Amino acid sequence: MRFPDKLDVLTVHARLISETGGGCHQGRRLVGVCLAAAENRHHYEAADVVGCAATYAYHLTQAHAFIVRQQTHSSGDY
Repeated sequence: MRFPDKLDVLTVHARLISETGGGCHQGRRLVGVCLAAAENRHHYEAADVVGCAATYAYHLTQAHAFIVRQQTHSSGDY
């Protein structure tokens, strides 16, 4: 199984931000740790691609690897 590296993840992230807009801070916090967790699960628990993807997604959300800047609205409307 081929795992993405940190550069792969950051490239996809930058492309998504450029295509969809959004004000996301260049988040690079803990992306490597999240990738390592998925690889470890594959190597030590024989997890399949779905299990590895779930592990990666879980760790990304828990680690807040990409920090989103909150937009302030003067009118209070969201």
